[in-house]
Amino acid sequence: MNFKFFFTLLLFSKAASFLAQQNEEFEFIGVLRLQDSSLITYKINFKEINNQKLEGYSVTDFYGSEKTKTKIEGFINKDKKTISFFETTNIATKSSADISEFCFVHVKNAKIKSKNNKSIIQGKFTGKFENDTNCMNGTLYLVGTDFLTKPSVNADSAKNAGN
Repeated sequence: MNFKFFFTLLLFSKAASFLAQQNEEFEFIGVLRLQDSSLITYKINFKEINNQKLEGYSVTDFYGSEKTKTKIEGFINKDKKTISFFETTNIATKSSADISEFCFVHVKNAKIKSKNNKSIIQGKFTGKFENDTNCMNGTLYLVGTDFLTKPSVNADSAKNAGN
């Protein structure tokens, strides 16, 4: 009887571990740089599903009066180190604009780079209105927030040096 319980527990823990790896969350923060060189703050948060597909949300103008949270869907190509995603529908917004006035971000094959222990996403984007008409173009620059939240080795050493 104990063997069956142990085996079931082991099987469940392996399945839970596998599912946890599949649903790891990623967050990147940065800017959208428009053709006129103006900048809009931008953040994406997503989970990778089935090893290539991604689902999550973006936040545009996250410190501003037009802050908008939007659902995103897309794909990651690990072999080519690229990411493609598009905004589908608003989840929440501070903006008083009509839905037909929202310009949804579409990113195709942005490069995923790793530099100095930080993940970087960089590439072109196109903005599209709900009716699929283009409304803006520019470049996306994002850095993984895991880099921003990791404690510095020097800060830890300085803290321990005083003890």
